[in-house]
Amino acid sequence: MRRFLLLFLPFTLTAQTYTPDDAQPRVLTIDQDSLHVHLQFDTKGGLVKGEVDIYASPVANMDSIFLDAKPSITLDGPILFNGNLVPFERLDQGIVIRPDVEWTSAHIQMKYTARPFKGVYFNGWNDPSGRARRQIFTQGQGIDHRHWLPHQDAQNDKLKTRLTIRFDKNYRVLGNGQLVDKQEVEGDISWTYAMDKPHSSYLIAFAIGEYDETIVGENPLRANYMYPDHSEDYETTYFGNEEIWNYLVGRIGYPFVWSAYRQVPVANFPHGAMENTTLTIFSENFVCSHSDFEDLNYVYVNAHELAHHWFGDLVTVPSSHDFWLHEGFATYYQMEAERAVFGDAHYTQEWIEALELVRRARETDNYPLRHSKAGSFRFYQQGALTLRSLEQHLTTDSFDLVMKTYLEKYAYGLVTTDSLRLVIEDVCGIEMSQWFHTFTEFEKPVTVDVGLTERDDQYSITFQQHHLGDESVLKHLQVRVWKDEESFEDFDVELGRHYAYELVSVEYEPYAIEIDPNHGYLVEWNLTFSEEILGHNLEVGTDYTRFLALEAFQKKEEEPFQYTSSDWLEEVQVQAVADLAVELMVEYDEDDARELAESYFSTNPIIRKALLNSKADAGIYSGISDELLTLLESDETSDDQAFLLFVKLFTMNPGEISSYLKSMEGRDGGMNKEVEMYTAYFTTLVKGKSAPDGLPRLLELAGPSYSIEVRMSAWEMLAELKYSEKDLRDIQYLELTSRHRHLRNAAVRYIRGYLETMDRNRVLREMSFVLKNAHPDDIARVERILDIDLEIE
Repeated sequence: MRRFLLLFLPFTLTAQTYTPDDAQPRVLTIDQDSLHVHLQFDTKGGLVKGEVDIYASPVANMDSIFLDAKPSITLDGPILFNGNLVPFERLDQGIVIRPDVEWTSAHIQMKYTARPFKGVYFNGWNDPSGRARRQIFTQGQGIDHRHWLPHQDAQNDKLKTRLTIRFDKNYRVLGNGQLVDKQEVEGDISWTYAMDKPHSSYLIAFAIGEYDETIVGENPLRANYMYPDHSEDYETTYFGNEEIWNYLVGRIGYPFVWSAYRQVPVANFPHGAMENTTLTIFSENFVCSHSDFEDLNYVYVNAHELAHHWFGDLVTVPSSHDFWLHEGFATYYQMEAERAVFGDAHYTQEWIEALELVRRARETDNYPLRHSKAGSFRFYQQGALTLRSLEQHLTTDSFDLVMKTYLEKYAYGLVTTDSLRLVIEDVCGIEMSQWFHTFTEFEKPVTVDVGLTERDDQYSITFQQHHLGDESVLKHLQVRVWKDEESFEDFDVELGRHYAYELVSVEYEPYAIEIDPNHGYLVEWNLTFSEEILGHNLEVGTDYTRFLALEAFQKKEEEPFQYTSSDWLEEVQVQAVADLAVELMVEYDEDDARELAESYFSTNPIIRKALLNSKADAGIYSGISDELLTLLESDETSDDQAFLLFVKLFTMNPGEISSYLKSMEGRDGGMNKEVEMYTAYFTTLVKGKSAPDGLPRLLELAGPSYSIEVRMSAWEMLAELKYSEKDLRDIQYLELTSRHRHLRNAAVRYIRGYLETMDRNRVLREMSFVLKNAHPDDIARVERILDIDLEIE
């Protein structure tokens, strides 16, 4: 979450070709019907103690059963098969069971202890200060539950699940499905959650912690959870919750079939969130106050994970080859739900941001959307924009009917891209093979040149595709031709029968020309209009039209655009458009940026944010420094924007930095404490290492009482301050054994540096002392990764 630091980090992307996809569905050795697991925990040791019952049916031509079980799982006794001992073999990655009798149904029983490296995460139980949040939670996608639960861990095998968890009565336990039993047992509470419909086992989940519960709906039961010490952040964190629910249930058209829906935050979540069936677990970084909401909020995640309960949980792909059907659909409906909450301008912002991420992926490699290695930007953003293109192609009514039919046909089952295509062909009566080849299987983007020609007082808008293979078909493409600055004509055209065409002709010279002004298609538009028409597009067009016009100006490197007027910028409602306009303005004439700042900085928040995010010299604010200070001190200014104001002010007036730091007091930047850490960094530089809100605060944030995101950021800040004293090193030594991969990898990186730059033997002695009580397996892993030998008795 290093939002500010990323502004200064360059990266290089190298285009590569791709290899054919070899992802295949898992070969199943049984058909699991249901699974019931009883769990208890040793929180200090990070141990899971389980008893699992698996009920299964046979699969043809299989004489043995393979259950996934990583070396972190130790069986605590024999395996029972239909009540009898059964021969089995423990392999490194699993268990092979060889029934010695014929069987038509199986009941497999195992007792085990797991010390999971993944799949189950323990937070805060070993924090000596007792301030860290004490939690236990799961994250199973894609195949991580095999680290703590022996079973057939395959997403193409759907089963009903039942979790019984016994835990300290002072904590709340959440799981998949309905809470069907809760009772006190010797001072603990036993909680049982059951799923009455099948789902893939990677969606099994539980979360344990201290939470307040808010019931927001019945039938199905819907509940949201919040930390008791953040009760004041409930409304902002779950902002738009009911609008999102009502929109998705209404728009998708197929009922929400699950028995409950809960949402709960946890610290140190490995990803942003996870759509476990009926139990979305999300990173606590999305817990936000009023001052953080603008910078980072839970709304889009809320919509995304709920949409997955239809697309991913209800209908599931059998392998990663078609993974875009999960993430693309969830992102598409997320964006649509956000539009319902925030409006059309927000949707356009989301579209442009998605387009930029798709472009970044295409610069990296040439994988098509339908490929297991296509990557997140394709699975999520390209998938969503592809579905928006499909909606434009079919019309919204037909698209919605297709989705309802698709879900009805494949509910609780498995789907591929061909499943979706066949439903469209059946419902709409059209052939879609070429469309899906173009948008999901071809690695190159659809690119179209658009220009204007004139002959005999007839003006024709010309289109030319640049697309290898068969041309794409774009139906219902909107073209808007302006006669003057007040009147226009709309044309609905079909693009795709030839590579070059003149589809729109008018008898007047166009004042402005908008192509796909409401972004219906994922197409790279190359506008070759005159500068005059592009300038008029800025004045009268939609914000997306303005974005395309600015990109066209950006390509005219030999003739940089000179802003004759920036009045149109005052009307812009989409941040990405203002950002690009200001970027061009700063690049070509910074005096224009100064004039813009003096005219609009205090009154127009979109222009203000664009200026603050730009590379403009702080000198452009020299005439309005009082306005910057007023905004810095305003409670209505977000923490992130306050920090940017702080940077501009002290750059202009370095002698006043102490007073500016005082104005930053009380701002932390949200759960990840980013703004607070930058403030502590500057405090240390200005006031010295003894200032309590400087270096000591960074060291506190670097320790085990805080989330891994906060700790890693604090480590970075301390490294920038050239601080590597023993108190910090001891903290980092201990995290070499962390169950959290990102924190562990960061510790490895720093300690490798210490081994290279400090007295190596001294560092090894310090490590040996700090890790003297660590588990032998962890010691062996540390020695292997760092290529060292520790002297631990």
